[in-house]
Parts: sequence; C-alpha cells; structure tokens
Amino acid sequence: MKIYFKFLDGLGWVMEKLLIILMIAMVGVVFANIVLRFVGRPIRWADEVARLVFVWIAFIGMYVGFRRKVHPSFTLLVKIINNKSTKAGKFFKLLIQLSIFFFLAIITYGGYLYIDQAWIQTTAVLRISVGWKYMAAPVGGILMLLEVLRNIMLLFTKEKAEFGQKMFK
Repeated sequence: MKIYFKFLDGLGWVMEKLLIILMIAMVGVVFANIVLRFVGRPIRWADEVARLVFVWIAFIGMYVGFRRKVHPSFTLLVKIINNKSTKAGKFFKLLIQLSIFFFLAIITYGGYLYIDQAWIQTTAVLRISVGWKYMAAPVGGILMLLEVLRNIMLLFTKEKAEFGQKMFK
C-alpha cells in the first residue's frame, strides 16, 4: 500500500508540474497571438492549440484539486454523522467515495467511447485528431479514480495521509 501511495504522490507531483507547463504554454500562445494579430500577422493554429490545452488543463486541474481536497465536499454532514457514531461516519465516508468512484467510472467510460468516435475527425488547421482533445476526460477520470482508491484504502488503515491527502477532518 505504501508503494501505491508513493506512486500516487509522484504522479500527483508530475501532474502539478504538467499543469503549470500547460498554463504557461496556453497563456504564451494566446498572448503571442494577440500581439501578432495586432500587427496583422496572427498565428493560424493558436486558437486550436489554446482550446486543446485548455481542455487538458481543466481535467488535470480537476485531478489536482481532487487530490488536494479543495473541491466542495460533505464535510459538515460527515462530521455530524461521525460525532454520533464512528462506524456510521466511516460507512458514510465509504458511501461517498463509492459514489464518486462510480460517477468517475461512468465519465471515464463515456469519454473513452467518445474518443473512439472522434478519432477519425481532424482539426481544421493542425490536422491532428480531435480525439486528443477528448482523451483528457478519460485520463483525468483515471487519475481521479486512483485517488478515490487511495481514499478508500485510507478508510481501512491507520496510516496518516500526506499533505493534500487529509481524509475528511
């Protein structure tokens, strides 16, 4: 289990750095296009790249937010139930994690099916497959599913979670 947690911590670190790189790339491309459009020489592919990178930023950003526990959650309800009964609180936490797991599984599978259909389409300027844009949903979904599995494991162990991995205070 420690190996899995270390793997997820390393993966999270890589995804955070990738998120920063993608943000810099998107801002750089959009800024360059604005400046060059002002002088009458716009970058033809800038809009497509910005759109593609934005979608990836959204899904990787969801993963990073989920990993750091900054998304809205049921903390008040969990605290109330946990104060009344620790077993009931643990069961409720498990129920929440399983609900998230099944929701993410549906999103991931649906995204995979959509990629299969969109792979034959190409973008207008870059001529790359539209499937690259839609691949962000299953990749982000898989990343979040891995974190849900960590959260479920933490419910059944006495191990303390690392920074960003605090399970419902």
